[in-house]
Amino acid sequence: MSSELLPCPFCGGEARPTAYLEYSWFAPVCKSCGVRGPSVRIERGADPQKLRELLSKANSLWNTRVLPNAEPSRPARSDGPVEADWPERT
Repeated sequence: MSSELLPCPFCGGEARPTAYLEYSWFAPVCKSCGVRGPSVRIERGADPQKLRELLSKANSLWNTRVLPNAEPSRPARSDGPVEADWPERT
């Protein structure tokens, strides 16, 4: 798994992995606009290997993107188009 972070999805700026040890979480943060990505909680007493895994997970969550031409999700069941039954205006 690559630890390289994709650009910020909001401004295109460079992101950097960030550890907030005081608050016990890792999250990528955009250097340009300051948006914070999905955070991963740091478990108390985590060994260095576990810390690397958590940082990698935070980076992976940041790098998760919606496919550009993805179809919007549809309800599981559809009976065709929905028509509104509006009262007529008088």
